[in-house]
Amino acid sequence: MLIFRPCSLLFLLLPFLQNAQSLDSLIASFNRNLENFDTFNPHYGPVHIDSTAMPMADKKAFLAEYEVEPNEVEPIELQSFYLVRLDSIVRLLFAEPDLLKRDLAKHLKCGVIQTEDRRFLQLSFHENTGGTYQSRVVHYLYRSADSSYSSIYMNNDEEINLDADGYLDVDYLGSRSDTNYYFFQGGVRGCSYCFASTAGIFIATANGLSEFQTIEVNSRYWGTTIEIDKKDDGSREIAVHHQVDDLSGPCYCDRAREGEEDNFDQEQGAAIYCKYLYRYYKYRIYLLESSCLYQDPLDPEGLRFED
Repeated sequence: MLIFRPCSLLFLLLPFLQNAQSLDSLIASFNRNLENFDTFNPHYGPVHIDSTAMPMADKKAFLAEYEVEPNEVEPIELQSFYLVRLDSIVRLLFAEPDLLKRDLAKHLKCGVIQTEDRRFLQLSFHENTGGTYQSRVVHYLYRSADSSYSSIYMNNDEEINLDADGYLDVDYLGSRSDTNYYFFQGGVRGCSYCFASTAGIFIATANGLSEFQTIEVNSRYWGTTIEIDKKDDGSREIAVHHQVDDLSGPCYCDRAREGEEDNFDQEQGAAIYCKYLYRYYKYRIYLLESSCLYQDPLDPEGLRFED
């Protein structure tokens, strides 16, 4: 995570606070600064500030904040400059009373998830670290009739306990007992051969937002590990299937076999493939089936299915 001087946020936030900008101008400013942020790769060497495509006003603001000699700057410092600006703009966006009435996916040039109930908003963009971890900068906003929560990248609110890398899709499920329910799908690439996939439910209550039930697969498998089939009645079937490796851990059925010493055949070895079927129904997720694939001794290249 990037570290900034304590005065940086205030210094860059003041111009925005002094100019009462409209929602449209804030959106335009966000898009412009995000485009500039994306142009820099921290793996590149120092560059002369005049060789960048930074607007002149941005160059002056940067030189007033950072010590640069002789005008050569590290790309990571330029990223820091724009990231602080983006955080500042998002704070102002989140303060706009009419923000959630707009179709933000049509206007903001970042990842936008806006739920049907117009209460939950996620803004995200690639952190652009130059590494294989495809981390995202994520901003959350939630508003209801009697509560409002926001989580900013550099100042996360403890009342929002959601995935730091955000979600790929979020659906509003409904409300029960003063709790709003949302179904999510997520995932991120952690390294060249590290893949995380998630699905589940998070809830919004008077105490904040938090994940309620989560299915997570961490593996080195390149294929799809979680598939969702949404039914007409609002239920969902969640099919999970993945190879066993050092990230995923053993299958559920293997754990059960290890607990039954009389039935556990040590020579057969552990399962090499896991398969589960879950169902979401009326604000809960239920495990319906779990099964394993084992190596067939007569077919070393194949798999044998065993319930």
